[in-house]
Amino acid sequence: MRMTAAGRLNVLKTVDSPSSALAFSPDGQLLVAGGEDYTARLWDMADPQDPKQRSVLNGQSQAIDSVAFTGKGTTLATGDRDGIIQLWDVSDPVRPKQGSRLAGHTSGINSLAFAPDGRTLASASADGASRSPTGTDELNGTVRLWNLSGAVRSSARTSLPLGHLSPQPFDSEGELLVGGSPTTVWKVKGGAGPRSIATLPTFNQGGQYVSFNPDGRTLATGIPLQLWDATDPSQPRVTKNAGPMTDGSQPVVFHADGALVVAAGVDGKIQLWDVKRSPLSSIAQMPGSERGPWAFAGDRDVLAAARDDEEAIQLWDTTKPSKPSKAGTVKPGTGRVTALTASPDGRTLLVGDSYGTLTTWDIDDPKRARRLGGAERHTGSIAHLAYHPDGEIVASMGTEGSVRLWDLSDPSNPRETAALLDAGPYRASGAAFSPDGEMIAVAAGETTQLWDVRIDGILQRLCAESAPVTEDQWTQYLPNRGYDPPCAEPVQPSTEAGSTP
Repeated sequence: MRMTAAGRLNVLKTVDSPSSALAFSPDGQLLVAGGEDYTARLWDMADPQDPKQRSVLNGQSQAIDSVAFTGKGTTLATGDRDGIIQLWDVSDPVRPKQGSRLAGHTSGINSLAFAPDGRTLASASADGASRSPTGTDELNGTVRLWNLSGAVRSSARTSLPLGHLSPQPFDSEGELLVGGSPTTVWKVKGGAGPRSIATLPTFNQGGQYVSFNPDGRTLATGIPLQLWDATDPSQPRVTKNAGPMTDGSQPVVFHADGALVVAAGVDGKIQLWDVKRSPLSSIAQMPGSERGPWAFAGDRDVLAAARDDEEAIQLWDTTKPSKPSKAGTVKPGTGRVTALTASPDGRTLLVGDSYGTLTTWDIDDPKRARRLGGAERHTGSIAHLAYHPDGEIVASMGTEGSVRLWDLSDPSNPRETAALLDAGPYRASGAAFSPDGEMIAVAAGETTQLWDVRIDGILQRLCAESAPVTEDQWTQYLPNRGYDPPCAEPVQPSTEAGSTP
């Protein structure tokens, strides 16, 4: 519509675009329409009498009720009724790039607004405590502030629209990540950014747990247990099938040698499978919790599995996989066992329980397991634990929504070193480090964030996203120290004549 000199509005053009939220880019060249169909559409408004649809953004799980552009118009935020905010790089409207997904609200996003510099996003939702005497949400409300760097949060490397991660979602090189519903294989290294390269049929509506064999060429899904040849990850194909499809979704965990896998069977038992056998068949079954958690102790022939009452952990000797024997028991003595992981050398076991307590155990001799230390930082039960390949860092993810990193260089004294995010209550759905140790994947609800673990990589990103410290600024704040800004290029030695090489 256009306003005439007489103050009247004239309709220039009507377009068929289901919309519940509209916003122009600051330069007026783009119009975004968020709709009931879970999409946002970008329209080129260079000629208002002939608008052209440039792209359709598919990134939300509910209707979109709020949209906002940054001041430069290169980043777009869309908010849906599920409380999820999706960021987009729209510098090229024809080929927009999906950025971070911001999870934290528990109700629909009513409003979005960027700060003038584009580095802070404010979101409003009716998800606060009820203030209405009638108990309705009409007086509720929370506002969250998000630190951003373009379409990607400055804290996380990137964000993917998938959840439901298994304990082994990365391939052996850390280049591929699999998970979500439908189950999707993502290439997370190389190129312009992460991209999906294949989708696996998923029977269970909530998604299946999918694990990479340490060989990096085989995928396992459960239940029932299926093996997939992923030599060409863009075209995975089923090679072995343990039986007919049944409802449910249970973890599948490979031994470090890739020849043995533990999974739930259709009868609810914990089962060991020899993946080299054909046809695929269970070689042993053990009592225990069919929901897990389970963890092999590094490359040792020891399996830790929660007991069926979930009050203790049974350690199994799998030297003879067809005849596993009980080797020892770990009794945390607090709440139910909810998460397990073992150090890469298989000597230390980590246990998370329903009280939010993290405990460390020496299982060098499984018959004489002993408690080393513990920590209580989570306010909800610990849903997932992951060990870094170097054996000194552990990630814990709680049902209250927090992800915490721990220094376990001394297993008897776990020290918290960082908190990654607050994903909101009961959204924890997976955490795992990449085998090369460069990344950690954290799944909360239907979103997975990838975080840099290497300090040098983090510093490079911070420097790339930060304005350089000038000599005047340095003198103002550090007058007694020589000018040495943290992001300065290293000084190269002089090679002029007469200088020392």
